[in-house]
Amino acid sequence: MGKQKKRYRRWGEAEMNAWLSGDVEASVDCFSEDCARVSVNPFGNHRIIQGREALRAAYGDKASGWHNRKLISFEVLSANKERAVLHSWKSWTNNEGQDMACNYISVVKLDRIDRCTDYSEWNVVMARINEAD
Repeated sequence: MGKQKKRYRRWGEAEMNAWLSGDVEASVDCFSEDCARVSVNPFGNHRIIQGREALRAAYGDKASGWHNRKLISFEVLSANKERAVLHSWKSWTNNEGQDMACNYISVVKLDRIDRCTDYSEWNVVMARINEAD
């Protein structure tokens, strides 16, 4: 694995581990103070979050009750000095008790201290129907 792929893998693993543990502060620490995070669902909505404070609020509000978090897969598809393309597949149970899964493709740019300055994500979120429903 090349130097840049390793660099982005370390960042991705830190961010994934923070998500898995539900640690909002550790997740926010992966981003720069003035970060831009864009999340696009091709079947509906998209969201732009600007800055760590907004990211902290968004992560805290949205995911505070999520549980059964699992990382199904994570890989760095491509990386150079400028950016990397990442793929991840996650599952969790949301605040309403629905089992969810999401497939993500992300383009990430890190600063000189390996904090993310620009993050663009394309995702498809799927709800799995609980047998009790």
